[in-house]
Amino acid sequence: RSFAPPRPLWLEEGFAEYFSRVTRASYQRARHYIARSRSESIERDQLIPLSQLITLADYPARDEVEIFYDESERLVRFLVATNPAGFRGFLADMARGESFDTALARNYAGRFVDVTALEKVFYPYAAKDAAVPAPGP
Repeated sequence: RSFAPPRPLWLEEGFAEYFSRVTRASYQRARHYIARSRSESIERDQLIPLSQLITLADYPARDEVEIFYDESERLVRFLVATNPAGFRGFLADMARGESFDTALARNYAGRFVDVTALEKVFYPYAAKDAAVPAPGP
């Protein structure tokens, strides 16, 4: 699975969703509102398998679009929260056209060597509500 630019659909949309939620919460906090960046949980049986999500070239069927956006955002959020510096490297590798597995193994060494290892930890995270820390430097 090699991704030449443009970046994969899940990454483009997931990062855009993540960034907009973090930015909105930051904007509200600057105006003295109590606001946190929130992420929608997804019932485990509704999750799109990661091996399918990461290879989508087009948007899924209408009944899966909301899950696609929520899961893509949740995956970006998970990768950022797991290792902010690793995510920056992952993003750079993906922008250069590296395969998902290569970028994942390189930037999350010792944690996730492939999609299967990532799924084992990501699925429980995606299926529960979680407060997420602000993005790192």
